[in-house]
Amino acid sequence: MSSPWALVVGDVIDDVHVVTDGPIRDNTDTLADIQVRPGGSAANTACWLGYLGSPVRFLAGWVRTTSLDTAWSLNALVSMRTSSSMSTTRPAPSL
Repeated sequence: MSSPWALVVGDVIDDVHVVTDGPIRDNTDTLADIQVRPGGSAANTACWLGYLGSPVRFLAGWVRTTSLDTAWSLNALVSMRTSSSMSTTRPAPSL
């Protein structure tokens, strides 16, 4: 009998992480480190399940993106070691 695993289905969208260098100041800019990473609730759930040791499969859709956006997200997800085997097909163009 094979061990159980989780299937997480959802979209991949950008998560924007902002870490300020200090308190947020009124009426001016606040210095911060800003990073854009692939995310979305399904992607984040799959990452946390994997981190917690659960075997997980992630089926993602990239909606209204270019092939460059899809490639960037896929490369970033793989580099974060979310899966040892990921594949993608180009989505049908939206009208």
